[in-house]
Amino acid sequence: MEPAQPGAPDGGGEAPSSSSDPAEPPPQPPPPPPQQLPPPSRYESQKRRNWNTFLQYRRNHRPQLILARCSGVHVIEFLMYLDQFGKTKVHKAGC
Repeated sequence: MEPAQPGAPDGGGEAPSSSSDPAEPPPQPPPPPPQQLPPPSRYESQKRRNWNTFLQYRRNHRPQLILARCSGVHVIEFLMYLDQFGKTKVHKAGC
């Protein structure tokens, strides 16, 4: 048995159980989850859909098209690609 240290309470070396301490407050419930962002506006939603459709167009393009090599010709091709799904109308093929 180890000698008692100066200033230490004489309790046989065991600390009292914290669950029996009536002054201890009960555990706090977990904090609520962070508030979710509001849904995007119609404009932002459409912009996202258009971008995703453009990415799909680039993936399906043969040879595969990288963004740095896109030109006005590719924009017209993309608008015509959209037109086949009824999303956009190209009023003239040469425009």
